[in-house]
Amino acid sequence: MQFVLRNDYISLQIESIEISDLISCGAKITAQDIEIFREHYVELTTTSNNVFEPGWYPDALIPIKYDTKPFNVKKGENQAYWITVHTAIDQPSGIYTGTVTLTISGRKLEIPVSATVWDFAVPTENHVQSSYGLWDMGHYKGQYEQYYNFFMKYRQSPLDLPPYTASSAEDYVSYLKTYADNEAVPCFRINIDVRKNDNGDYYVTDNSKRVLLLIRQQGFMDKCFLYIDDEPTYDKYPEIIKKYKAIGAVAPDLGIVLPITTYIPNEFISDINRFCIKHTNVSANQIDFIHSIGNHVWWYNCNFPAYPSPTLHISDYLLSSRVMAWMQKDYKLDGFLYWAATIAFKYINGITSERNIWVDPYIDVPEMPAGDGYLVYQGYENDGVINENVPIPTIRLESLRDGFEDYEYLILLENKIRDFADKNGFAINVDEAMQNYYDSLYKTPTSYYTDDSRITAVRKILAADIMSNLPFLAYANTVDGIENTQLRKITVYSSAQTVNINGISYDVKNGCAETIVKVDETIPINKIAVEADGVKHKLSVFVRRSLESDLIIDSTDSSFNTNGITASENGLTFDFSQKSRLNVLPQSMLVTDWAGKTHIRMTLSTPDGSDTPAMDFIIYVGSSAVNVPLGSYKNGAIVEFEIPSNVLNSQRVNSITKIGFSCSRAVKLTVKDVSILIKE
Repeated sequence: MQFVLRNDYISLQIESIEISDLISCGAKITAQDIEIFREHYVELTTTSNNVFEPGWYPDALIPIKYDTKPFNVKKGENQAYWITVHTAIDQPSGIYTGTVTLTISGRKLEIPVSATVWDFAVPTENHVQSSYGLWDMGHYKGQYEQYYNFFMKYRQSPLDLPPYTASSAEDYVSYLKTYADNEAVPCFRINIDVRKNDNGDYYVTDNSKRVLLLIRQQGFMDKCFLYIDDEPTYDKYPEIIKKYKAIGAVAPDLGIVLPITTYIPNEFISDINRFCIKHTNVSANQIDFIHSIGNHVWWYNCNFPAYPSPTLHISDYLLSSRVMAWMQKDYKLDGFLYWAATIAFKYINGITSERNIWVDPYIDVPEMPAGDGYLVYQGYENDGVINENVPIPTIRLESLRDGFEDYEYLILLENKIRDFADKNGFAINVDEAMQNYYDSLYKTPTSYYTDDSRITAVRKILAADIMSNLPFLAYANTVDGIENTQLRKITVYSSAQTVNINGISYDVKNGCAETIVKVDETIPINKIAVEADGVKHKLSVFVRRSLESDLIIDSTDSSFNTNGITASENGLTFDFSQKSRLNVLPQSMLVTDWAGKTHIRMTLSTPDGSDTPAMDFIIYVGSSAVNVPLGSYKNGAIVEFEIPSNVLNSQRVNSITKIGFSCSRAVKLTVKDVSILIKE
């Protein structure tokens, strides 16, 4: 949680900040288990996108114990403080309340605070495989190990284990196993010696073969990986694959992470067992195929892509770094790589120089966005700010930990659904049952909803679902894959003979009842009444709100009766029996302005009741045609899709001349209720 101080009339002097114990029905979270940080601001002269402007942004979280003298806040400026509450694994559930007391310019200010503890614990085991490079270490003895343990406290696993000089293969593997046996450690890179002989062939040295054999015998190969190449150009693949095959001949079960900036080349898809891709190159179908052949897929983040993709940049919404864990779970990505998390110096054109980390947020301008390459600030003795050899976290790191804890919530609910299915003999699609949670936060791996109240609400409902003891399972999902905020399919699994959904009774067949409901698009969370076995439940359905909607075609207007288009009370019927298979409506027939709109919605049907044909919706901008491919839908489907980005800018929107449909089949299509909308 955080709070912000501001005074538009006078400067403030923060003399002290204290927090009380938090109390709930006699249970207590002591003040010693609560951290308070002052948010340190840095000035951004450039940003990584065109949404966030240059200016002052909070980033480092300085523990208030380092504010050894009053902290001044100038008139008209903000000063934020961050509070992190730690609880024991057996902490009693409840709402804990207390008070933050500030002494400001000699006056006391009390701020009430509260924290909710759920009746379950986040597992100690870390199910998120991640890897963070720790750079610029070695400034003092024990620094790497200190930072390693610090990142593990945030559930972030560094790339390499702390340095160790092994005397033998047995000694090295024994050292690795001390970490492998720790369930909080999800993975780590190991050192394997791969060489090339005079004939140009790669081989693994005998000592490394011994290491790999011992790891396999002791059963922790799944926590080990190699990372020896980075972002290769296409011409480098044959040599890399040759090397990896030599390693695979010795250890086929050892993962080898290869970050790439492009899509995964299909011709090499089976040759690399752990591709690591960018957010922009995530393909659910490709990931499913890779898993089907026994390989894994990681993803990574660095200087690009930028917002609206989720990032770890300073010039982004704080939600950005948190939602990545949800995406990783949803898209079944097996791990996350971040190239550098501790950089303290400046790196420009291969030259290293000093950087005042408290003032300069760029490790390389203009190549790297502010914040890229570090998630902590390195505090040193006599640095004038911290004056101690310690890592200082950022709000981005705190947000990452929140996301990784959310990941564990998702696993807990998945396991609960599987247990329910096994106990009752139900064939439940767990991915389908979980999809409503993911759809509430983002649409694609490169576009998330920026309203942070969403994740607060979703996490609360997720926690309630984990703790519930319902005798049935109910969930909501899209209808036949159609993106439409008006309709949701409600599915209920129950041992009862009938279930009640929104006051209507449905028979249960093979343990399942389904129906389609229309939701209210003006509110973000709809509540659907579900009752079974005498137990009532309010199912939460997350909605992407429509903020504005305009009808763009009056489908009853007889002036449309031209060029293969017939108007009636049932809608506009397009006859594609003409040779061109193309029918268009001129701008003069459209009844509203497109400016600011983001989506198009329409109802599609066929006169004979069959499924609609696959076709293209066409928007003419000046003399250019922009095609939106539409699939085949069930008769009467309400179809919704985004207006293409290359149409959305104001100049092009004002140049729209006509819209229409193109179809390769000699059929008829009826279109009704064509609207354009503004969506969240």
